[in-house]
Amino acid sequence: MANKKKNKKNKKNKKKNPISNTPPSPQSTVKPTSDSQQSTVSPPSPLSPRPPLPPVFFRNTVLIKSNNMSYKMKYEAFDIVDNAFKKHLLKDKEAAEEIKKEFDKRHGPHWHCIIGASYGLYINYRPKCHIFFYMSLRSILLFKYG
Repeated sequence: MANKKKNKKNKKNKKKNPISNTPPSPQSTVKPTSDSQQSTVSPPSPLSPRPPLPPVFFRNTVLIKSNNMSYKMKYEAFDIVDNAFKKHLLKDKEAAEEIKKEFDKRHGPHWHCIIGASYGLYINYRPKCHIFFYMSLRSILLFKYG
């Protein structure tokens, strides 16, 4: 009688996977599809170029390219620029004027602000009074000289 119980336990143990001690998974069956049902779109290659990100993604993204300002002044600049962009949606000249005037009022005269998409530059500036960054798909250069 004891032999029969051991044989039943052995049969149950043989069905289990010896590596993970879990019962074997049932084999999946794949149904053949006709040619008309097969999809012709293959997954993208990891080396293929990615589609560009939508402009909404970059709305509040800040990318600092060059910075020589204090921590407080830097985040103050981000706030002033963001408010100017909200007020003057696509008018870079008016936004630059407002940013310059606000920095003149808060940190003394002789601030300069340049906003655009593409430009080359070579400038002189006072120490700890310069930042160049991208926000809302535009580049902003803010510096003090004079």
